Amino acid sequence: MSAVESHRRWDCFRILFEGPIGALDLDKTWWVYDELDQLAGTLALSDPKFAQYLPRAYDYWFTHLVDKEYGEVWNNVDGRTHAPVRQAPKQWEWKNAYHSFEHALVGYIVGQQLNDQPITLYYAFSSVEVARSALPYF
Repeated sequence: MSAVESHRRWDCFRILFEGPIGALDLDKTWWVYDELDQLAGTLALSDPKFAQYLPRAYDYWFTHLVDKEYGEVWNNVDGRTHAPVRQAPKQWEWKNAYHSFEHALVGYIVGQQLNDQPITLYYAFSSVEVARSALPYF
């Protein structure tokens, strides 16, 4: 599948909300790249061939989507100029308090694992009893 064909699949999601069927939208939406980075990273943990996509994906993320001056991630990037689209707010509860944090956490876990480094996570449990009841997902 070519890059244009792949992008058109994602474009189908956007047309439900924004435009005509078949319109090619070159702009980059943060959420799509957020989720695709996490998918590629998660797949790379079980099949290292997927790790080849991570350097380019993360380079684009940090170069064009992250606001280096004020923090957080831009909502959209102009696909022609790769400059941030500044009309929408960068923060709301499902973006920075959930997806942006999740992207950082998954990226950290994947990066550490692929580089054979330990993963250290810190928690602020309200009590020792609550901490003892915490169980991993698996």
